[in-house]
Amino acid sequence: MQSVVTHILFGIYRHLLKSLGRWVFCLLLLLCSSGFAQTEFHFTDNADSKLQSDVTSQFQKARLNPADSLGRMKELRRCRELLLSRGYLEASADSLVSLNGVLHVYWTCGPQYQWATLRTNNDDEDLLASAGVRDRLFRKKVFTPLAFAKLNADILKWCTNNGFPFAAVALDSVSTSEGKISAVLKIDRGPLVLMDTLVVKGNAKISPAYLNNYLSLKPGEPFDESLMRKISIRLKELPFLTEARSPEVEFTSSRARPVIYLQAKKASQVNGVVGVQPDNAGSGKVFVTGDVRLRLLNSFGKAELLDLNWSNPLPRSQDLKLKFSYPFL
Repeated sequence: MQSVVTHILFGIYRHLLKSLGRWVFCLLLLLCSSGFAQTEFHFTDNADSKLQSDVTSQFQKARLNPADSLGRMKELRRCRELLLSRGYLEASADSLVSLNGVLHVYWTCGPQYQWATLRTNNDDEDLLASAGVRDRLFRKKVFTPLAFAKLNADILKWCTNNGFPFAAVALDSVSTSEGKISAVLKIDRGPLVLMDTLVVKGNAKISPAYLNNYLSLKPGEPFDESLMRKISIRLKELPFLTEARSPEVEFTSSRARPVIYLQAKKASQVNGVVGVQPDNAGSGKVFVTGDVRLRLLNSFGKAELLDLNWSNPLPRSQDLKLKFSYPFL
């Protein structure tokens, strides 16, 4: 008789907790869940045994202190995230029951959702193909928020690297039936944005035309965010300048103007020694001897290099090496 009464009380308690709402659930967990020697999970629907084991193991891995109620809340959220990642979009820990120092957590998983169809607009087929998105990759596959987030990220990445930095992706006409999801993938590309002329600010003496070529920024071409992300990396490879601050992009209705902030850095070198030496043959002549290294880098703001190495340690033993580089002629 006592077990029947206890079961009825459990049922009433769980129903009340579920109806009170999530915030009351969290408050009760904070107030009354400290000091439990252990926590037990119960699944109120037909969740398979492996899923139950995985959720329970996720919680047990934390090895919580019995008095750590905040840690218990955090781990319960992680357990729910695990269920969501398996396609159980309705999963929730909907009630708590305290009995003899044991916290009983009752889970409702709901159905495991799968894609039925993911339809697209015919005008977007080329875009989706370029982004690596195919309907067959989703048909009859488990639906998870993480999978949709990746789909969304892949599409937006392609758009921002091909002239559409303000694109948006959403699911439209979503319907569910017996755990199956059907939807239309709606892509709003936004306006086509083209690259504008590079703006260079700071005291660095450098040709914008050279930087456009060096950074692969071509005015009139579709905006490419991947090139923007590489600007700082590429500029660090130039020995004659340094970045004063991170690059920026100024957008207008149809143009994107990159702005970079550069400071000059000394990179040229002049080293050497020069002298005169009399001719040992007694001719009365003198010879210029010495060793000179001249390395001029970006002296004219074109990233050009003049490298000269002259040496004449002994009479009639002169050696001259000359190198000149002028990029992007």
